[in-house]
Amino acid sequence: MSEALTRADALHEMGRYEQAAATVSAHLAGHPGDARAWVLLARCTHALGDRTEALRAVDEALHADPRQLSAWIVRAELLTGAGRYAEAEAAARESIRLAPFFWGAYQALAWVLDRSGDRSRRQEAYAVARQAAELAPEHDAAHFLVGVTAHRLRDFRTAELAYRTALRLNPQSSEAHNNLAMLSMGHRWRRRGAWSAAAEGFATAAALDTADRDARFNLESMAWGVAAGARWIALAGLVVSVLGTAGP
Repeated sequence: MSEALTRADALHEMGRYEQAAATVSAHLAGHPGDARAWVLLARCTHALGDRTEALRAVDEALHADPRQLSAWIVRAELLTGAGRYAEAEAAARESIRLAPFFWGAYQALAWVLDRSGDRSRRQEAYAVARQAAELAPEHDAAHFLVGVTAHRLRDFRTAELAYRTALRLNPQSSEAHNNLAMLSMGHRWRRRGAWSAAAEGFATAAALDTADRDARFNLESMAWGVAAGARWIALAGLVVSVLGTAGP
């Protein structure tokens, strides 16, 4: 990776998306065939809220290199966010074809299937998420998505085990704290200490991520006995964790 791209990537990680986009754009002016740079620009523009421009950048990446794995994964993410689930699934499956032993490709497909809202595909989403976790047992994001997909299927025991595994690997996962607390809420009339565990989980999630409105709402709603919502997916966290190991 060039010095300019290294700097742009660091700016992106710090949340300085406009500066990162400007840096990578300057690099692309002299290197228009750099597929990895186009992917980074897509991530920057998406973070800035411009999905259309992000998709254009991904298309440029794939035009430069149709085998660019990270481009297919980001494309799947962007198309899912746009509600274009069939195209997103095709992109995720292409990433699996390119890298059949890479956990992130399966993670991308499981995420697409889960977000599609098609109840008939929930079991498939869970099975694909399990494949990702088997390929990358050391990645908390893989276990978190196993938890999410099991949670959807109302397999609460499996979901709890998956969330706990995610937290063992990454105690700072606000999403896993939140969803585990949701499970405790469901046990509040049957399991001693479940209410306190839920409150502690929501408080921890809110403290770890002050921008996590779900956790804060869940914590506040406990005072009224309201059934709050699970944090079904951590989009940015999942994509970053996948791209961090995707390679070229």
